[in-house]
Amino acid sequence: MDKKEFQDRLVANLDARRTLDEASERRTNRQSWITHHLTQAEQYRRAARECEQRAADLMTDEQRSNKVTTAEQISRNKQRFDSTIAEIQENRDLNEEAKQRMISEVYEQSRGEHAKLAEQARAEAEKRVNSARKQAFAPPRMKGADPATVYLSYRDALDRVGQTREPDKLAEILSQADITGDEVLAKAVLIRAYEVQNEALVGDYLKNRPEETRSYEKFTDAAEEFNILERQTQLFGTLGPRKP
Repeated sequence: MDKKEFQDRLVANLDARRTLDEASERRTNRQSWITHHLTQAEQYRRAARECEQRAADLMTDEQRSNKVTTAEQISRNKQRFDSTIAEIQENRDLNEEAKQRMISEVYEQSRGEHAKLAEQARAEAEKRVNSARKQAFAPPRMKGADPATVYLSYRDALDRVGQTREPDKLAEILSQADITGDEVLAKAVLIRAYEVQNEALVGDYLKNRPEETRSYEKFTDAAEEFNILERQTQLFGTLGPRKP
C-alpha cells in the first residue's frame, strides 16, 4: 500500500467515524427529548388531575345536570392525550424517530383542543364570577325603602370607608353600623374588608347574615373556579415540547 492510498483510507475511516458519532449524538438527543417530554407530560397529568378535582368540587348542580360540561370535555381531551402517548411509547414497531414525530403531532393537536376548551370554560367562569359578584356586593335590601335612595346612600357609605385601611377603624365602623341598624354602612364595610383582604372582618359581617353569607360564598366559589381554569389555560403552554 503506497502512502497516498494509506492517507485516503485514513480519511475515509475518520469520515466514517465522524458519521457514526453524529448518528449516535442524534439518537441521544432524540431520546433526551422524549424523556424530557414524558416528564413534562407527567407534570401536566398531575396538575390537570388536581384542577379537574377542584373544578368538580366547585361545580354547581346546574352544571352537573348538563350532559357534557366544558370541564368534562377538558378532562376527556387529557385522557385521550394520556392514552395516545402511552400507546406510542409501548409500540415496539416504532423507532425513536417515529415516536418523536408522533408524540409531537399528538401534543400539538391536544394543546390546540385544550386551548379552545379552556378559553370557552374561562369565558363561562368569568360570566359566573361577574354575576355572583354583583349579587354579593349589591346594595342591601331594605323593606319599604326606595331602591334609588338606598343606592345613593350606599355610594356615600362606600366613599366614607373607601380610604380606610386600618382594621381597627373598619371594625369600629362595622360595630357602630350594627348597633344603629345601618345596613347600608355595614355592607360598605364588607366591600372594603374584601378589598383589603381582611377575612376576619368579612366573617364578622357575615356571621349574623345567612342570606348574605350564601351570596358571598357563591361569589368566592365562582372566583376560585375561575382561578383554576386560568391555571388550566396555561398548562399546555408551559409544558410544550422542546425539539433538539
